[in-house]
Amino acid sequence: MDLRLRINIELAKATNYLILGNWSDLISYKLSDAGVPVVRVPDDTSLGYSVYALNVAESTVGASPAGAGSSEWRLVESAEFIYMQAAYIERLQAAIVTAERIEALNIRTSLLEVLEGAKVGGFDIGSGRIGKTQDGDDPSNNGLSLYNEFIKFSNAYASVFLGTNVLSGTTGTSAMMRLINNHAGGYGSKWGAIISVSGNESVDGSNPNIAVDIQNGVVNGFRMQVRPVNINNSPFFGAYTFGNETVLVVYASNTSSVTLPSNPQVGDIRYIIGVNNHNVLLIGSSSRQIKPGHVSPVNSVSIIGQSSSYPGSKFVIWDGNYWLLLSI
Repeated sequence: MDLRLRINIELAKATNYLILGNWSDLISYKLSDAGVPVVRVPDDTSLGYSVYALNVAESTVGASPAGAGSSEWRLVESAEFIYMQAAYIERLQAAIVTAERIEALNIRTSLLEVLEGAKVGGFDIGSGRIGKTQDGDDPSNNGLSLYNEFIKFSNAYASVFLGTNVLSGTTGTSAMMRLINNHAGGYGSKWGAIISVSGNESVDGSNPNIAVDIQNGVVNGFRMQVRPVNINNSPFFGAYTFGNETVLVVYASNTSSVTLPSNPQVGDIRYIIGVNNHNVLLIGSSSRQIKPGHVSPVNSVSIIGQSSSYPGSKFVIWDGNYWLLLSI
């Protein structure tokens, strides 16, 4: 016996409701790929209207869902919308949604109003603020703070403030940026800001890559990197090569030598200050020569000591061609 059975299975599809407002007697409502039309019909219920969903392919024009068109429409019970659990609604249109918790992969809205005291992604929400409350330099306010006037990043050791005014109103003044670095320990240099600007080509020999442009005002609290060295002692033994320092203070008990940087940038300045009356041989190179005043450039020159070619402390500036030797 050959027994065959054919079973038709129709998979359930997610219902997509189109909330179309009040029912109109001038419109023929139709089912479509966009979803099922849902309309309101005014009545004498406590809510003032009832909600109907189209139950046929196309409604009859002028046939009210609550009257002549009742066979074409289905009354939507409140429980169907309010008490549905684990429901799937591809599109939800509503004037107000009230919920204790909303979980969604994506939320798109033209206006999101978050009440004060709430959290978004772990960030506190306050009056005109997202993130931690900022009160002076209190280290307990670690984290991100986004205010109307500024943004702040901080931890227990450092803070970065940037905005239209990053100072407390009690100061009576304003500032647009503050960088605080109180990290302790470690070795070597500690930085407040590192600015690197390069890539622009010069048309007149000057350096067109401007890292900081101060057009007005003064630089308050400006200090240069200074290094004192006992140049005739260990580990130098009479010879020193410039590093990152701008000012070199030479303590000498005998003749010594100081070598200038081998790859200077235009505008680099180095100071050589002698504490004792001993000659220091200042060394450049054949490609980075030293030019003392109006005389011809040389690879090296004796400075500081009274018996040197150029007594007294000096400074040099690299102009792109030579180290120009100048007196302090």
